[in-house]
Amino acid sequence: MSQQSRRAVIALSVCIGLMAVISVSWFVKLRMRPTHLRVVKVDRPLPELALQRMNGTPIASSELRGRVTVLDFWGTWCPPCVEEMPVLNELATRYSSNPTVQILLVNPEMYGDAPGKIRTFLRKRDIAIPAALDPSHTCFEIGPMQFPTTLVIDRRGHIRYERTGYSGADSMRRELREEVDELLSQ
Repeated sequence: MSQQSRRAVIALSVCIGLMAVISVSWFVKLRMRPTHLRVVKVDRPLPELALQRMNGTPIASSELRGRVTVLDFWGTWCPPCVEEMPVLNELATRYSSNPTVQILLVNPEMYGDAPGKIRTFLRKRDIAIPAALDPSHTCFEIGPMQFPTTLVIDRRGHIRYERTGYSGADSMRRELREEVDELLSQ
């Protein structure tokens, strides 16, 4: 192969590589940061999720019923997810003595997240909220999923509140407290 042919092959390889990196970056950006905050009040059943505890044992769907449940879908690679963690930690502290409220961080193990990395991430940030894994990505059964997405689920197992994105601690703190308190009063 001539020197000129080698250069052409190298140039083509570099172009293909750059296109791949740009495509992956674009996909990750779309998944990580929604174009806007979306908050919706709904009343629809939570689909079956194949969640598991950090030690690998399954979480039965029935464990998500009978209590007001806050599920937060997040990733260590997602800047808005990291930003909202202190608010979720505050919420968990607020309701820690109430056995009818449960809060669960759900990580779909995407983009390099693995149990060890997740444990380290939560420990370094003093996040005491129980974490779960969704290795089968069943969270996408809920609908188009962007990160972070926070759901508040009533005792019947129905999604009543859905928040996609993060626009600051104050609004998130207020809205989640209102939703949980409203469902507790029912």
